Amino acid sequence: MDPQTPSVPLVQPDELSVREREDAMGAWLMAFGALHLGLPVPFLGLVAAWVYHVVNAKKSPFTAFHCFQSFLFSIPASVLSAVWVVWGSFLVVWFLRGTGSPPPGGPYFWPFSLVCLAVYLVYLIGCGVGAYRARKGRVIYFPWIGRWAYARCLGPGRKAPRPSQPNLPPAGL
Repeated sequence: MDPQTPSVPLVQPDELSVREREDAMGAWLMAFGALHLGLPVPFLGLVAAWVYHVVNAKKSPFTAFHCFQSFLFSIPASVLSAVWVVWGSFLVVWFLRGTGSPPPGGPYFWPFSLVCLAVYLVYLIGCGVGAYRARKGRVIYFPWIGRWAYARCLGPGRKAPRPSQPNLPPAGL
């Protein structure tokens, strides 16, 4: 580590409550499950992951980190599933019309489907690893999004939560 780089103490697994670890794990499981529910309706999974992030990110920086990273991790899978559903629907309508001519872009649908399957498998494994690591109280930095999630939720420049208002007795007592 470079001596000029500020050291940011990260919370350790034994310092986390079970609730924080379960909420962080839930972000990964919810993102994975929501993609399945959102397959017929593209981007439903992405909206569900965003809502989970907004609701649970305030609980702790560790939970916010996993919620934000699982949301970012959902974006490519959601975009590809949306393209796949729209393209597949277009091909079904084209064939039902019975024009007899091949649809534009039709030969590329199956190779694209294989790419979507490969991305989906990576997504499945990534969500499983993310959920496992979150439940164990560990962080995982996925390529391209791990640094962003760290800087936003755990790093030195993160937005600190507003201090809570303490309970006080009524004035004059």
